[in-house]
Amino acid sequence: MQKETKIFRYILAFWLNFPLQAAPVNDLGIFKKVPQQWAQLLHFSENSPSSLPESKTGPFYLSPGAIPQDEWQAFGEALARSPQATRCRFPARWWQYALQTGGQPSLAALADCADLQAWLRPLPNRHIALVFAGAYMGNPSSLFGHTFLVVSNRRPFGAAATVIDFAGEVDADVGALSYISRGIGGGFRGHYTLQPFSAKWFDYAVREGRPLEIYPLAWRSSEIDLLWLHLWELRQADFDYAFFRQNCSYRILALLAAIRPELEFRPDFPRVTLPGDTVHWLANRNQLSEPEAVPALSQLAERRAPSDHIDLRLARHYNFRPGRVRPGRDRQDKEADWRELAQTVIAQPATTGPHHNVLAAHGPSRWVIGMTGGQTRTTGLAVGWRAGYHDGLDPPEGFLAGTAIELLGVKLSVQDKRVALDALTLLHLQSSPSNSLAEDRSAWELGWSRERRLQADRSRRLQSALRLGYGLSRQTSSWGWRAAVALEARDRPYLSLRGVAGLDLEMAWHHAAFNSLLRLRHDLLGDRQSRLEWGNSWAMNRDNALRLELYGESNGAAYTPYWRAGWAHYYR
Repeated sequence: MQKETKIFRYILAFWLNFPLQAAPVNDLGIFKKVPQQWAQLLHFSENSPSSLPESKTGPFYLSPGAIPQDEWQAFGEALARSPQATRCRFPARWWQYALQTGGQPSLAALADCADLQAWLRPLPNRHIALVFAGAYMGNPSSLFGHTFLVVSNRRPFGAAATVIDFAGEVDADVGALSYISRGIGGGFRGHYTLQPFSAKWFDYAVREGRPLEIYPLAWRSSEIDLLWLHLWELRQADFDYAFFRQNCSYRILALLAAIRPELEFRPDFPRVTLPGDTVHWLANRNQLSEPEAVPALSQLAERRAPSDHIDLRLARHYNFRPGRVRPGRDRQDKEADWRELAQTVIAQPATTGPHHNVLAAHGPSRWVIGMTGGQTRTTGLAVGWRAGYHDGLDPPEGFLAGTAIELLGVKLSVQDKRVALDALTLLHLQSSPSNSLAEDRSAWELGWSRERRLQADRSRRLQSALRLGYGLSRQTSSWGWRAAVALEARDRPYLSLRGVAGLDLEMAWHHAAFNSLLRLRHDLLGDRQSRLEWGNSWAMNRDNALRLELYGESNGAAYTPYWRAGWAHYYR
C-alpha cells in the first residue's frame, strides 16, 4: 500500500508540474560540479531536474546537449583554443568562469574587444530601476501590466535613460485567433531589446494612457556593468514568449537573477508569472526603493495646475489620439509635437501625490465567505472564489479605474440544506478608457459565463451566455460612467442558441476606502429580462474587504430583490 501511495504522489506531482520538494540548484545531480550563477547566466530552468535550456539551442550554447556541466567544459575548451574571441563573444560568462577558476576579471581585460567597447560606450551605468506599466486592455499580452528595466546616469530617471525590455516578435499579418492561441501556447520568439526611455514613455503614457511606476534598485555600478556584458551575449539568444509564464516579467527576473544569484525566482513561479506579482516578489526581498511615478497625460491634466510649467495644451488639442490628424496638420508634424511633449513631461516625473501603486494593489485571487438571501429565498451561506484578477467592486488602489479582468470565478450558496451553483464565470473583460479629456470614449466588454438568470427559481438550470458589448465611457480617478449596447448568445435546450440585444448603464464611484457600482442591464430584444445591481465594498486593508451586493431581476413583472454580503480575502 505504501508503494502504491508513493507512486501516486509522484504521478500527481508530475501532472501538476510542481515539485514535491523544491530543490536548490546544487542538490540536482547535473549541477554538482558547476556554480549556481553559471546555470543562471545560461538561462536554464532550475526548478526542473531535467534543467532544460530556456533559450533555443544555437549560438548561445557551445555544447550539443546544452546542459550546465557540458557548457562549463565546452567554454573552458573554447577559451583555451581562442581566448580573445571567446572572451569578447561571452564577456559575462568569461567573468564568471574566471572568478570560479581563481582569476581576477576586469573591464580592462576586455579593452581589445572593439565591437563590444563600441556597444558599451554610450550606455549608462550609475542607476537602475524596475518599471511597472499599468494594464492596457487593448492588447491581450498587456492585460496584467508590463515590467521592464531602465538605466540612467542621473536621478530622477528622464528621457536620456535607456530601457531594457523583453518582448515577443509578432508578424504584422497575424490574425487575432492565431495571436491569442500562439501567445498562450508560447508560439512566439522573444528577444531582449534596448530603446530610449522617452520612446517607451510616449508609447505607454501617451498612446495607451498607462501610468508608469519606477522602482530604483540598490545596485552597484559594477553590477550594472556586468548586466550590460550579459546583455551583449544575450543578443545571440532566442527565447520562447508566452503570455502567462515565460513573458516579459519572467525574462526580466531571469536577467536580474543572472547577476544576483540570490534572486533565483523560478521555484516561486512554477506556472504563471504576473507582472504585478514579480514587483511584490522583489519588494518582499527588499530589492526596491520608493518609486518615482510617471503618470499618464490624463492624470497630469486632472491634478496639475498651469503653474507646473508643463504644457498640456497639445494634450487637449489632440485628445490623446496621435493617430487622429487635425485639419492642416499631417501625421509627421503631430507625432513630433507629441514626442516633444513626452520629453518635456518625463524630464520632470511626478514623485509626490496620489499615483498608481501596484504594491498597494490587492492579490489577484479571492475568497468571499458570507450570507445570501432574498424575497423568495431563505437566508443561507454564500461562498465565492475567483482565480483572478479584478472586478468593479474590488479595492481600486493599484488598478486602472473602469477596468475588469475576471478569470474562473465561482459563486455557491447553501440554503435549506442544498448546495447550489449560482454562477460560473469563465472570462469577463471590461475596458473603459481612463482619460477624461479624450474625444474617443469607446468602451467594450467580453464575457463568457454560466449563471441562473432568475435567482428566485432555484430549480432552473444554469444558462450559458457569451456576451459582447460596445459603447461609451468616461472615467476619472474618483468616478465614471459607461453606456453600452450588448449582444448575448444564450443557450437553449438541445444546444441551440438565441440572440439577445440589451442595454447596459453603469455608474461607479472610486475611493481609497470604498468602491460603489450601480448597473442596469435590460434586454431590448429577446427575453425582455432586466437586472438592477448595486454593490459596495469597504477596504479593511490591502488584502481584506467587506462586500455588499443588492440585485433585483425581472422577467416582465416586478423586480424580485436578492442580496449577498460577505468578507473578501485576496491573496497571491
